[in-house]
Amino acid sequence: MNINKLKTSLIALAFILGTLGLNAQNARIGHMDYQAIILDMPQFKVYIDSLKAYSESLEKNLVQIQDEYEVQFRKVKKLEENPTGNRELLELARETLRSTEMLFQQEMQRNQERMQIKREKLLEPLKKIVDDAVESIAKEKGFTAVMDVNSLIYKRDTDDIEELVRTKLKLINKAESKQKRDSGMMDGMQGLFND
Repeated sequence: MNINKLKTSLIALAFILGTLGLNAQNARIGHMDYQAIILDMPQFKVYIDSLKAYSESLEKNLVQIQDEYEVQFRKVKKLEENPTGNRELLELARETLRSTEMLFQQEMQRNQERMQIKREKLLEPLKKIVDDAVESIAKEKGFTAVMDVNSLIYKRDTDDIEELVRTKLKLINKAESKQKRDSGMMDGMQGLFND
């Protein structure tokens, strides 16, 4: 567990309790696996398909730059193999090669940033659906706060609201979801979005 995530969760919990003027005896804290719920939402497939299409579009530009790099690389090699060749032309070709390499690296970095922004934008509506369901259940069942199970050190099973959220969102139950993930059907998907 990430220690910074734990600290943030504990600070958020203390703030919630302090803001509401509650002491620990009156607080009812629920928990659930936020990520598992999102992974099981039908909208998650649209999220994955959209990310894949966006990634492929970004990749096309990188391929063009890579092709240009290969052309420049062959040009430099050809000039280097010519012992009587023009040294100024060789240096110019090497500089163009270095510039193309830098452009490729910069574009890779920009693509990573673009993908992160796209992930967040596409994930926003899914989180809103889950957040609305959690808020509704928390109010209905009298929970003071609901935390992600991945940020907790200790939890009571009686405060687990994940099945309630799954029922409200008409998702498969927790056991089926775990079985699906354990069978490898969803390998690699957990890292596609950040909490």
